[in-house]
Amino acid sequence: MGAPFFKLCALLAVLVAPVAPVVLGQQVPENDVCNFAVDISCDDVLSGSTFAANLDAVDGSVCGTPNDAPGVWYKLMGTGDDFVVTETIVATFNTKLFVYEGTCGSLTCVGGNNNGGIGKLSQVAFSSTLNTEYFILVSGSGEQTGDFELSVKCVPPPTNDVCNNAVDIRCDDVLSGSTITANLDAGDGSVCGNTPNDAPGVWYKLIGTGGDVVVTETIVATFNTKLFVYKGPCGSLICVDGDNNGGIGKLSKVTFTSTLDVEYFILVSGSGEQTGDFDLSVVSTVCPAHPTPNLGTAGGDPHFKTWKHDKYDFHGACDMVMLSNPEFDNNKGMDVHIRTKIRFSWSYIESAILKIGEDTLEIMGGDMRRYWINGVFGSSGKEFPIKIGGYTVDYVKKDRGASKQRIYTVDLGNGEKVVLRTYKDFVSVDLMAVGDGDSFPDSVGLMGSYTTGNKLARDGETILNDPIAFGQEWQVLEDEPKLFHSLEGPQQPFQQCEMPAMRRLNKGKKRLGQPEVIDMQPTGIVITHAAAEAACAHAPGEDRDVCIFDVLATNDVEMAGAY
Repeated sequence: MGAPFFKLCALLAVLVAPVAPVVLGQQVPENDVCNFAVDISCDDVLSGSTFAANLDAVDGSVCGTPNDAPGVWYKLMGTGDDFVVTETIVATFNTKLFVYEGTCGSLTCVGGNNNGGIGKLSQVAFSSTLNTEYFILVSGSGEQTGDFELSVKCVPPPTNDVCNNAVDIRCDDVLSGSTITANLDAGDGSVCGNTPNDAPGVWYKLIGTGGDVVVTETIVATFNTKLFVYKGPCGSLICVDGDNNGGIGKLSKVTFTSTLDVEYFILVSGSGEQTGDFDLSVVSTVCPAHPTPNLGTAGGDPHFKTWKHDKYDFHGACDMVMLSNPEFDNNKGMDVHIRTKIRFSWSYIESAILKIGEDTLEIMGGDMRRYWINGVFGSSGKEFPIKIGGYTVDYVKKDRGASKQRIYTVDLGNGEKVVLRTYKDFVSVDLMAVGDGDSFPDSVGLMGSYTTGNKLARDGETILNDPIAFGQEWQVLEDEPKLFHSLEGPQQPFQQCEMPAMRRLNKGKKRLGQPEVIDMQPTGIVITHAAAEAACAHAPGEDRDVCIFDVLATNDVEMAGAY
């Protein structure tokens, strides 16, 4: 059997400084020719320059776009087990980018692009074979030259990259998605609703309501979108309608009359080869009532919300039982533990771990994007989607200002989910149940009783309304499983949860409701209450106060991006 074939989706972008003339005597770049291409790999960011470079043998040829400027070369090895996105932040120069395969003496075009990315960045998406060499040529438009940075990032494709994995969407839903690293579909190039489908896309499934349905993207879309609606099974789709730019700006909108209980498949793609992030909205003149979800949460610094929406704060530092449900899924069992750390006069959730059956997923906040799958370290995201206890875990990254929010979603079925998030150093966990809560009715821990909402002690009877007593009650005990990959901080039976100095904690909370400047850190950096309110204006009403507190406590306006 030959070597396995894998797909590698690469999105390459270049950052280039303003044009400058070639200076006589300036050194020719080392990678001026293909044979001296510089190696580049996933997660690399390499600086380079086309100043004093020479025209290449492939100049004048067309590979996605004409190559008509001096360029320099890089070599990328197909990884065979993930998808690659390369990107930089800004561009002040009009660049071109080309990808080839083969040997330097006999190159075959894979793809080329001019200005397909943000601003004047160029982007190329391509598929590769494991251990195959690909040559990247960075050049300019016309005869322009300059300095640049070339970055390669590895990320997995979206779970709903194919029709058979379409994500369920209901009327009145607004779901976030991305076509970045998606692949071209089998039906690409076909026309639906007088609109050709010519870009990578992702899929959603809607059950007909019997009324008129409007499908559209919201204004957060970062690219020129197209929308298509089909009916029938994935292997034999029939076009209902398609649209390009029929909505606001460059957004698309499809309106159709649905048949009750018929499955419809929605494809979100782009114009040309464009990809990006979007929010997808569905509204209908007939919309069946959705069961009201119960949501238990832990996040921020840290804020807790029980199953019945009773909010409380606990600023101790230790390992705690957020949820324990031994009866989950016919006694397979589910546990969620969180680890909190003290920072100045408050604490925050640094790590969280989910255990279903014998499988675990542990995540940690911070820029290193750390997680552990069954105790095995990872950071690239390339392993996802994975299975934990037989349940699929999807992983996505979303821009939130200057930072990335990383979201791990475990679909338990029937609308119930466990969602773990990281934003900067902070970790949050959402437990979503519907109706009688098939997954959670017998659970105990920091979320309280599912049926009554009472904050129950371990004896199942005593109600602990004092948040400090309740938090200390649910510290992981000596005889309970130690789920995290390493032991850190206070551990029973030797230490209870460590509490921050009460004087500093009280000082910070006293100032929370004041309009004056707050200084809860010894850095001297201050943020006004008005600035925090403005940063948190987008947060849902019930979360706005805790958002403001987190911004003030951290002295970081960007913390509002977590809400």
